Amino acid sequence: MTTKTEVLPEIQEDISEPDGKAHVVRIDALIKGGPVVALCGKKYIPTVIGPEVFNRKACLTCVELYEMLKSMDI
Repeated sequence: MTTKTEVLPEIQEDISEPDGKAHVVRIDALIKGGPVVALCGKKYIPTVIGPEVFNRKACLTCVELYEMLKSMDI
């Protein structure tokens, strides 16, 4: 019997959010915890929770992609 081992893609742990942007991610990904992937493709582990999040400027790429998806009625 052989065991298949899956190799997960490397996740860049961007704990400090050096770009200081608020990214759009799926809410279920936030609830599960761990690494998330934003609409713009940024991979990170969210660590800031609370009102401080709302003081960040939004990632323009995430906003553009979100608006495009919203207009497509997806």
